[in-house]
Amino acid sequence: MALSRKTFLAASALVVGLGLTTACGDDNPTSPSNPSNPNAPRIVSLSPGSPTASGTAQTITVTGERFASGLSILLDAPNGVWTTYQGSAITVQSPTTFTATVMLSSAGVWDLTVTSAGLESNEIQFSVR
Repeated sequence: MALSRKTFLAASALVVGLGLTTACGDDNPTSPSNPSNPNAPRIVSLSPGSPTASGTAQTITVTGERFASGLSILLDAPNGVWTTYQGSAITVQSPTTFTATVMLSSAGVWDLTVTSAGLESNEIQFSVR
C-alpha cells in the first residue's frame, strides 16, 4: 500500500514531534530541578539518603540552594498523608543547608518539598527503610 506524499509528510512530522517531546521530557522523576522560578529554593540532596522508619522523631539534613530562615517543609508519606514542618522543627544553617526534625513512621517512598520566602522548591523523593 503506497502512501500519498501528504500522508507521508504528516506522519513524518508526527514522528519528529513525538521524538522531540520525548527527548526534551524529564525521564527522571526525582530530578532536583525547578525551572519554573530561578529564585525558588532548590533541593539537591537529603541525608541520610535512606532513613529508617521509626516511631520517634529523627533529624534529616537537606542540602540545596536558597534556603532562608522561616522556611517550611511538606512531607508526603507513602499513604498520601501530607505533614507540614516549620518553626522549631527546622534549623537553617546556611542558604544551602538546613536540618529538620521529622517523623518518618513508615517504610516506602516519601516526597519532600521546601517553601522558602514564599517560593516552592522542586520535589525530591527518598526511600524510608
